[in-house]
Amino acid sequence: MKSDKKILLAFLLNLCFSMIEFIGGAITGSIAIISDSMHDFADALSIGISFVLEKLSHKKANEKYTFGYIRYSVLGSVIQSVILLCGSIIVIYNAVLRILNPVSLNYSGMIIIAIAGFLLNFIAAWFTSGGDSLNQKSINLHLIEDVLGWLIVLIGAIVMKFTDFIFLDSILSILLAVFIIINSLKNLKSLPAAGVLSGLIS
Repeated sequence: MKSDKKILLAFLLNLCFSMIEFIGGAITGSIAIISDSMHDFADALSIGISFVLEKLSHKKANEKYTFGYIRYSVLGSVIQSVILLCGSIIVIYNAVLRILNPVSLNYSGMIIIAIAGFLLNFIAAWFTSGGDSLNQKSINLHLIEDVLGWLIVLIGAIVMKFTDFIFLDSILSILLAVFIIINSLKNLKSLPAAGVLSGLIS
């Protein structure tokens, strides 16, 4: 399957599940799941943008873009990283509010949603693996992070079900957000963002 088709599939999977996830998070009362739904929705938007940019990157060179449009693929990776950074800050903010104002959680519902999230993101990560563009590799990295994140949420939900340690939900949200921020910053530093932007503007 070509890179752009893999990216499109990842976009559709993330978009559909983020909507289901938000409803599930509201029903269970889990800030971790609600926050992750925002994260997945931001992922879906960035992946959608990346799909368009990936298509552009395949266009042939012309007088204005003598090296072709490959820089658009790199720009997609930059946009994804910025969106993830903003989303993670929102997650931390909401998690702190939940620590200050705890509410009861539906642990069984959290477990079901976490299993679904783990499986869906695993499928999306598998479809986008082995890409040859920076854009697709960046998307795959984010999806792998989502897989690990859902695994942590699943384990946390099981622990809370048997211990009723309600604050674990917010603690996990903060830890996941910090992990995403660190990796997003690393991804931005590894990309020639300034050169890409200046090349696109010129």
